[in-house]
Amino acid sequence: MLVLGVLISMVVCVVVCGLPLRAKADPLGIQNQFLLNSVHLSAAPESATTLSEGAFTFESRFSITNSFVSEDFYVVDAEQRTTDLAFGYGLPSQTELGFVLPIVWRGGGVFDHTIRQWHETFNLPDGARETVQDDQYSVQGQTDSGTFSFDEKGFSLGDLRLALKHQFWGSPETLGWQGSVGAEAALPTAREGFGQNGVDGALKLLAAYRGSGWVLDGGAAVLLYSDQKIDGIEYDAAHFEGFLGAEIELCEWLEARVGVYGGQQSIQNLSEMPGEFLYLDTGLESRVGAGQSIVLLVRENPYPSRQSADVTITLAYRVAFNLQAALDSRTSFDTGVSGE
Repeated sequence: MLVLGVLISMVVCVVVCGLPLRAKADPLGIQNQFLLNSVHLSAAPESATTLSEGAFTFESRFSITNSFVSEDFYVVDAEQRTTDLAFGYGLPSQTELGFVLPIVWRGGGVFDHTIRQWHETFNLPDGARETVQDDQYSVQGQTDSGTFSFDEKGFSLGDLRLALKHQFWGSPETLGWQGSVGAEAALPTAREGFGQNGVDGALKLLAAYRGSGWVLDGGAAVLLYSDQKIDGIEYDAAHFEGFLGAEIELCEWLEARVGVYGGQQSIQNLSEMPGEFLYLDTGLESRVGAGQSIVLLVRENPYPSRQSADVTITLAYRVAFNLQAALDSRTSFDTGVSGE
């Protein structure tokens, strides 16, 4: 699916003859991938800096998430693979429009044995993985008020996400402090069990400081859910999430990123579920051409005893170009030819 995304982006570039830009250093927009949370919208890390007017970006993000939680009354043992096709476009007045179409697969997967070996090699806690068969799929158990079961496996579209962001502080072309506000909605386009049946919403406040060769960024959001019960799991109508991160340029073509992402746990009716979640993000971004880059990100749960996804590995391809400049260039060329 990642290859498909790369090919799509290359075709788009050829069709519009876009003038390449250097993609601005942004956190990857990976949402909460723990299976019980992934059916709803979450506040993925993102940049406070909007795209310049006429600028266009495309990202293809392929993520593999392996989760294992075994408690007295429930178990979450699954692997989920998600391809996000993400598009962004710079509007006038420092405003940005974006949308993301996820393609999701879930099942038993193939990485349980590799993760167990990793834990054994470095003497890490494995959360009782050795007590179950490798690569099985089991997401079920008892809640405080009944039972739940996420039986659906295989492929599905995820919920389509639409976003609008306005930068009220700073400028996309300058260094220094940047600030923006944003709103996002997730529409019920997934098949049963892979998403929600209402409309999710998010209101976001983002900030960043852009230095020469480095960036500090952070944000906070309130998440609003209209569908508060999915396959037996009950969710809060509203909760808060946020992130903090930093990116530094190691050399002309390579950047490193580290960050934390967490918030209130939205699941209501699992008493053994902690009231918050936390992830640690580390990654590298390598520029491979004008306006193009490849990103590798590892998201880990630093506290295996906390019920969240054990590990998510993401590989992404990014491309940025200026659609307005391309159209202006083509118009100038056509005018020049006709003038001859």
